[in-house]
Amino acid sequence: MNFTEQILYSLMAKTGKNSSEWLPLLQHLQDTADIMSCLCDEFLSPSFAKACGLEENEFKKLAIFLAAVHDIGKAIVVFQYKIGDKLPEKKSALEASGINFDVSYDKEKAKQTPHAFAGEEILNLLGCPECVSTVVGSHHGVSAESVQDLSWHKRI
Repeated sequence: MNFTEQILYSLMAKTGKNSSEWLPLLQHLQDTADIMSCLCDEFLSPSFAKACGLEENEFKKLAIFLAAVHDIGKAIVVFQYKIGDKLPEKKSALEASGINFDVSYDKEKAKQTPHAFAGEEILNLLGCPECVSTVVGSHHGVSAESVQDLSWHKRI
């Protein structure tokens, strides 16, 4: 495993009750994409895709893409810092890999950048259409524009 893969496989998505219970971010995203693929195969009505203005295969590709990136915002340093409190050995591994956790991070800063909104901004920065990135930003039921302004990168 190369250095980049080592970091990617160390990113955390979910934790359990103890430090041995955790789910890597890449595994969580792959699992979600696989489930979406099954849902589309088993339950997607061709009329639903058409009602969305898409062919069935286009809708499936879009749905799988959204499932695969829905938690991409969990890759940001502030989220990894926050979740790392429950998994100190993983946090240490990320630090050893060169991830710099600023000691000034706190729960308030983490609340200012929820992972869903960070995911939306990541997709926007990568040129994803807003109608797609907004789905990622809203996947917990609240849209970014109703909570905060995500255009901070444009002011730097």
